[in-house]
Amino acid sequence: MGYPLGCSTGQKASDALFFAHHNRVKGTQATVWALDPERLNEKAIKQNGIVSIDEITTADSINTHYWHPRYAQASTDLPTMAVSPMFANTRMLAQRSRFTLSGDSFSSLDQQYDGALVRDRILIRIDIPADLHDELDDYLRVSGLRPFTFFPDLEGLRLEHEARVRRSFRELDQFASHALKPKDPK
Repeated sequence: MGYPLGCSTGQKASDALFFAHHNRVKGTQATVWALDPERLNEKAIKQNGIVSIDEITTADSINTHYWHPRYAQASTDLPTMAVSPMFANTRMLAQRSRFTLSGDSFSSLDQQYDGALVRDRILIRIDIPADLHDELDDYLRVSGLRPFTFFPDLEGLRLEHEARVRRSFRELDQFASHALKPKDPK
């Protein structure tokens, strides 16, 4: 996950947890990758900040055309860099979208730069144990991070309804297993 501008570290981590958990099957582990995009760009293109993709390039900006298949290939290998989009829709705004623009390497980001991104903690892997499924569900709900938070449309409403139904069945199952448990005759 990238670090969106203008939000706290805790908020970014909670957003990442939502997406890692969103379609996770109960009993499976999830993984969150946390990326510091500004440090990635310092390493990759020797520029501070996140690159804005637009159609106009100036002498002091990064020419992002080299990463587009329509334009001529650069004479050197292109690095992967962190970018912000030039347009946004409702979902992208709700999700505070940022992206990585892949360069010429066919390696995953954790393997690029001979693993230096992980060693230098520019890229961090966080594994979420499978047995924390229900607890993470509860944390996200209490934190107000619902499907509609990130999908502010009819799809988000559908996903939110499904999540409520699943939670109701889970609570009913917990209640029934406790209430119908045989009493210890003493």
